[in-house]
Amino acid sequence: MIKTAAPGIPLLLKEIQTRLNDMCKRRGFRLQVPKDGYRVDEDWLVVVVNPDKGGVRAYDYAEILSAVEEKLRASSVVEKQLRASGLEHILLVPTFAN
Repeated sequence: MIKTAAPGIPLLLKEIQTRLNDMCKRRGFRLQVPKDGYRVDEDWLVVVVNPDKGGVRAYDYAEILSAVEEKLRASSVVEKQLRASGLEHILLVPTFAN
């Protein structure tokens, strides 16, 4: 079942983008969360992540996504934002550059 967007989702997306920016310093590419690059599915917030340029493979940044997910799970602030939005989990999904 797909829920409609909760009001706290933009804050969560901003937090995800901030953490991606921090993790991508000195990597030669940046990772971006598109404005409409998410889907709410039951209690999951599924967020797509794009590299900012072509030639970057999902393999090149899978560890970054995993590390960001781990940091998000450990954050009490993010946990409160998730709960306030009726969500419990965040999944970051790699996609191709635009």
